[in-house]
Amino acid sequence: MRKLIILLSIFLGGISFGCFHEDDIRVEEQHYKRVYDTTSTDPVWKYVSDYYYTTGKLFITDPDISDYVFNFQNKYALWLLQPEQTESHLLKGIQFVEELFLNGYSDEFKKKFFPLKIILADSVVYTGGLEVGTEWQPQKVYATEDHLSFSISEYTMNITEEEKEVFSVDLNYTFITGCGEKMGWEVPEDFYLYSTESEFLQHATVTTAEEWTDENFWELGYPSGKIWTKYQYNEETGKWGDVKVGYQFAATKDGYKEQFIRFLFLTDTETVERAISLSPKLKKAHDVLDQSLKDYLGIDYRNVGYKAKK
Repeated sequence: MRKLIILLSIFLGGISFGCFHEDDIRVEEQHYKRVYDTTSTDPVWKYVSDYYYTTGKLFITDPDISDYVFNFQNKYALWLLQPEQTESHLLKGIQFVEELFLNGYSDEFKKKFFPLKIILADSVVYTGGLEVGTEWQPQKVYATEDHLSFSISEYTMNITEEEKEVFSVDLNYTFITGCGEKMGWEVPEDFYLYSTESEFLQHATVTTAEEWTDENFWELGYPSGKIWTKYQYNEETGKWGDVKVGYQFAATKDGYKEQFIRFLFLTDTETVERAISLSPKLKKAHDVLDQSLKDYLGIDYRNVGYKAKK
């Protein structure tokens, strides 16, 4: 009998996403209408077939209602519009999903933790909002217990390089942390800059009139920081308003972990290497997190996430 261990549904800027772990499901247990052929001269169908035989999972580029609405005992509040069925558009969509998500994970990881189906659609619409006004909301990505649906509309794909980076970080951060949570992965305590929440809060701000760069944050052991302001009287302008008083950093252990993982996904390898070479504190945290991701999840962060083309 099918056993699905995890479902994490997180709505994040149009993304509803999760991690999946299938213990004993087999594609052969379900009735599928597609015949796979790894020798096909159609590059789209060859990709779909290779994915099936390599991972044991389905990559669907021509979805109909039977692919996504029903799953054994569940009926999903979802509506998909089939993507344009031209070779050029589908190959562009495949490349888009590969670059932002798929390429960061090994075939072995996909076998173990990916959902049964990856589905490409023009529109991905959640039809079952829990609150008035949230029904029929379009999504960039949507997750259920057995599939991930990606929008590959021209609108979704034709975003800037910087927007691709941010979108990819949201995808992969949510997916990996969701997997880690459901698998019981915990970052070793040696990773954290401080051992307690109170210490993080105590060191969360620095009062200074100086202009800081990333190197100042790195020196303290933080991958990044931001300007800290207070609402007060500004003697220079003679008005009340937000006035810069210094800088602030992650104030909790979870915040520090999220900040660090996002830093690794968004930052080119050269900059990461420079950062950890300048700060023993940052290097220690980096090395512990890097090894933990490899040992527990089989992930090398260097391969995860989209890096903007300069």
